[in-house]
Amino acid sequence: MQSDPGELSNREREIVALAAAGLSDSDISATLQISPRTVAAHMRNLRRKLGARNRTHAVARALISGVIGLPVVEVPVPQVTGKQIANRADMQESVFLPMFRGGPRG
Repeated sequence: MQSDPGELSNREREIVALAAAGLSDSDISATLQISPRTVAAHMRNLRRKLGARNRTHAVARALISGVIGLPVVEVPVPQVTGKQIANRADMQESVFLPMFRGGPRG
């Protein structure tokens, strides 16, 4: 039976947020400095409260219901030089523009 997702304890919210960020039960245990069995118990409880069939479903339901937000993942942005930009522009013109100028079609 599904309960109100607002009934999750702070610890359950913390655990489902860490699960959403990709941490395993073992990683969550180490991060929160609690036993793996405690993490498993919290996961069971929050799955029950969210009406979820498994861990992935629990994360999805927590996200959809607003219990947790999307995890922030920093992605490094490659540095591009002016010459690389010019080379890309040349490549795009030679590859894409012939299609619009009546050139060969593939």
